[in-house]
Amino acid sequence: MNRCPKCGREGRRSVKRVVSKGRVYWYEVFRHPDGSVCVIRRLSEEEVEAIRPSIDRLEYELLGAKRLIELLLEEIWRRNEALQSARDEALRTLYTAKLYSSHLVKLVEALVKGKDLSPGEDS
Repeated sequence: MNRCPKCGREGRRSVKRVVSKGRVYWYEVFRHPDGSVCVIRRLSEEEVEAIRPSIDRLEYELLGAKRLIELLLEEIWRRNEALQSARDEALRTLYTAKLYSSHLVKLVEALVKGKDLSPGEDS
């Protein structure tokens, strides 16, 4: 942000179009973050064209921004996939741990009760 030449506060330089009594007037203004506007001076048509960015430049900048957004979306998608596979792996590990712990509980209960734990023959 730049400093306003009129009031010294921070703001952004801009061009304002005003229609009065059927005529179009252009003003150089400073827009402040609080919403207030300082009028700096009146501009001619030539000055307005010189200040306003060309459509070609804006189009080029938008295409560049679009490409960056696409790259960011692709990166977010990849990270999301990695997070999902990590979550799935954690859930599998948790399920396995619960399964082993439940079998361990049954084994300990059987040992405490003095049951025969030899495999194969059931009585």
